[in-house]
Amino acid sequence: MTGRQSTVHSPQSARLLSTVDCRLSTRFSERRLLALLRVLGLALSAAYLGMLLYHVGALVRFPYDLNYGEGYVLNDALRLVHGQPIYTDIRQFPMVRSPYPPGFLVLDGLLTLVLGTGFAAGRLLSVAAALASGGLIYLGARRLAGQRVVALVCAGLYLGSPFLYQWAGFSRVDLLANALALAAVVLLLHRVTWRHVYAAAVLCVLALCTKQTAVAAPLAIVLALLLKQRRQALAFALAVAVPTAALTLALNALTDGQYGLHVWLGNAANPFNLARLVVMQVEFLVGHSLLVAAALWLALGVARGQPLADCELRIANCELPSADAVHNSQSAIRNPQSASGAGPSLAALYAVVAFATTLSVGNEGSSINYFLEFLAAAALAAAAAWAALQARLPTLSAAQGVPLALAVLQLGLYAHAPNAFGVWPSFFPPHGFTPTMRDEAVGARLDELVRAAPGPALLEPAGLAVRNGKEVLVQPIDLRAEQHRGRWQPDELNRAIAERRFALIVLSFRLLPHEVLAEVERHYRLVERLEGDNRLEYRVYRPAGEKE
Repeated sequence: MTGRQSTVHSPQSARLLSTVDCRLSTRFSERRLLALLRVLGLALSAAYLGMLLYHVGALVRFPYDLNYGEGYVLNDALRLVHGQPIYTDIRQFPMVRSPYPPGFLVLDGLLTLVLGTGFAAGRLLSVAAALASGGLIYLGARRLAGQRVVALVCAGLYLGSPFLYQWAGFSRVDLLANALALAAVVLLLHRVTWRHVYAAAVLCVLALCTKQTAVAAPLAIVLALLLKQRRQALAFALAVAVPTAALTLALNALTDGQYGLHVWLGNAANPFNLARLVVMQVEFLVGHSLLVAAALWLALGVARGQPLADCELRIANCELPSADAVHNSQSAIRNPQSASGAGPSLAALYAVVAFATTLSVGNEGSSINYFLEFLAAAALAAAAAWAALQARLPTLSAAQGVPLALAVLQLGLYAHAPNAFGVWPSFFPPHGFTPTMRDEAVGARLDELVRAAPGPALLEPAGLAVRNGKEVLVQPIDLRAEQHRGRWQPDELNRAIAERRFALIVLSFRLLPHEVLAEVERHYRLVERLEGDNRLEYRVYRPAGEKE
């Protein structure tokens, strides 16, 4: 009787056991949900990386133009390594503006000497820079958030973007400049010593020698250092400004002032289009809304004087802090100057300044490349925002699950696939389309036509001229901009067209000034239209009256 009574639970004991069972069941469910979110985040990141590698691999092997600027970058690179000038007076042939400093061009030209004339060298440089940026984001995010999964997902938020997908395989200067600037920021996220400050300055100078508008990182670093150490801020600013100015003045003197006209005043010549600015900003913000929100939330916290100290990051990562750590964390929130390191502040400032540079996307020569540095900066800032959100959520399960769920949702918004339902936006048809055999057949036919032309050819895809031994004679979109500013007139080009000096004209992007296009229609006849799977149409013209 006594033994039987010992197995009977009182109502209080039954309720207690039921509560324990419920809590254990809840914790088990939460762990399963958290594990599922981790798998989803890592799987989506890996899937996007795989698609990116497949896409850029096809682009590197594809020998023809896919972006209106690629052929001109290749032309400048080859001219440089062969000792020919690239910053020349565009009022006479060749009417080609070289809008970038020589950094990327020198590397591209040297690699082309090894790999052969074509886009492979420049595209490989861009792919390597994009992947390096992903690695740098991982290192910076690991420093800011202290968690490997967070760092991997933040890298995925960069590498998985459809904007990067479209641009990573192009032979353009942007991604190398972004990688160098990002390296400077990540370097100072880890340590801020005099050696690190000067090393970051060197990286920023190299970025500016690659793309003259790569100012977001140096400006953010100066502002972040001003919060901590003004002497270091001044030293960094001088270490960037002095060599950059010296190089600019030297190149300007060597080219009789043409370097300044091409590189510094050239982009300023592009007309500003407010509608273009609004459309592109909306499309980026819709597709990257949660990423932008994370960067904005972090920036607002820093603006209110709430940068994260290292001890708060440890709390966010669910470590058990000491009483001193809690006190130091609260003190750091109240007094930004007491926070050790400028990590979250620098990440927030970099995102804000990089976003400000995207407002220049309204100029007519812009494209999605204007968002790529902000994309990297926002992915970095997302790691600090992730840790900050974890520190503010009331329970361990919420701290681990909520930021991860938001990241998975953002990755879901990136949805794209190679040549399936496509990627967006695509202002110029080849963007985002993986080349096919039909595209290569179109290029081969154009090669045949260009090689058979008995004289000079006016070729809008400049790569066609370079690969077939023809001189690159015009750079259409820049001529339109220079005409808008009154620094170039189409008279000489129109005269050459009217006199039928060109044995062949091939138009694709149709970016020549309107009156020049009208002269082409007046004095030349359309003999062939070619269009591949990438939806880029080529129009082939021969002089009117010429026999077949």
